Amino acid sequence: MAVTAKVLINAKYAANAQQTEYTAPASTRTIIDKFTATNTDASAQTISIHIIPSGGSYGGSNKIVKTLSITAAETKDITQMQNQILAAGDIVNVEVSLSSAVIIRMSGRECT
Repeated sequence: MAVTAKVLINAKYAANAQQTEYTAPASTRTIIDKFTATNTDASAQTISIHIIPSGGSYGGSNKIVKTLSITAAETKDITQMQNQILAAGDIVNVEVSLSSAVIIRMSGRECT
């Protein structure tokens, strides 16, 4: 088995509508090591994160983080995402309260 440590989501502003940010590649298991969110806005913002199983759909049953508040100018480690394991085709879906306000980044390992 090959294990490759890598950036899974390059630093970017998250959208204020549900959006797929990462899909585990075919024949791969992914382990999330770190997920950070930085609020660049002058007001508090929120972030919600889903891990959607391959072939599944967005919904309350796969929400991992629900409207977590990030104060103005704060960077937060999203510890609920650490050590989550994704099977091939599983999706990380992110939504924030205001576009162009919260920068996200996720790193981990892909195991093939």
